[in-house]
Amino acid sequence: MESKGLQSGLGNENFITGIFNYCDRWCERCTLTSRCMTFAVERRHRDGEEIDEVMNELFWNELGRCTESTQLNQSTEDFNIGFDFDIDDEDDDSMGGVFGGPDFIEEMEKQQIEKHPCIIGGSLYFELVHAWLQNAHHLAAMTDDQFMRRTEFGTQSAGSAPSATVIRDMVEVISYYHLSVFAKLRRAVHGKELDEMIDDEYPSDADGSAKVALMGIDRSSAAWMTLQRLVPEQETAAVRALLMLSKLRTVTERSFPTARLFVRPGFDDESA
Repeated sequence: MESKGLQSGLGNENFITGIFNYCDRWCERCTLTSRCMTFAVERRHRDGEEIDEVMNELFWNELGRCTESTQLNQSTEDFNIGFDFDIDDEDDDSMGGVFGGPDFIEEMEKQQIEKHPCIIGGSLYFELVHAWLQNAHHLAAMTDDQFMRRTEFGTQSAGSAPSATVIRDMVEVISYYHLSVFAKLRRAVHGKELDEMIDDEYPSDADGSAKVALMGIDRSSAAWMTLQRLVPEQETAAVRALLMLSKLRTVTERSFPTARLFVRPGFDDESA
């Protein structure tokens, strides 16, 4: 009753329950802010910010198509991305034989979780992109004239938007998800232990978090592919990032084999 009263007070009784639990928290690029109570509450502190959900949906659909027509054009053998993993490592009973009090054992377990391949890979990708962004200011501020002078593509673009706009959008996507992916992977790995304590009738919170991370990985890959195509000078950086994302996707899917089947309220069901 209290929830319905709050919904009514916000001027919308058509909110989707729990839609904000498994989103990427990028409200400015969301397609369902009008159905989200959290956004409605926070909007009061955003000066009534309006989100163009239709344009956002077109944006994500266009980005999703990039992976269908773009491939790596450079040999991967020359790249040492500094990220290797063995998925079997997480099954090792490295806590066996450890003696100590509850606090000591809890701390040791936390340290083991932080060694999970998903967390290591997410951290390495974050560091890679963070360093790249320090030297990518010119891409984020590129104008259409600058783009046409710097490349051979002229006015070619992904979709109808000017090419410079596309480049700025891709940098924004890469920038946003390099932290989001890491955060969601940490939540997923830490949530695995909690899931084991909850009745099976409840959806896996770890799978939900892992699915959002995988979505970020997929979108980041599409953004890097687009950037590689439009700005050839970024090919080396793009290939390195794509290789790391590919390995990160593999280890995440192996660690959470049912994550992509998780149904996120609003985004993956018929409630929208």
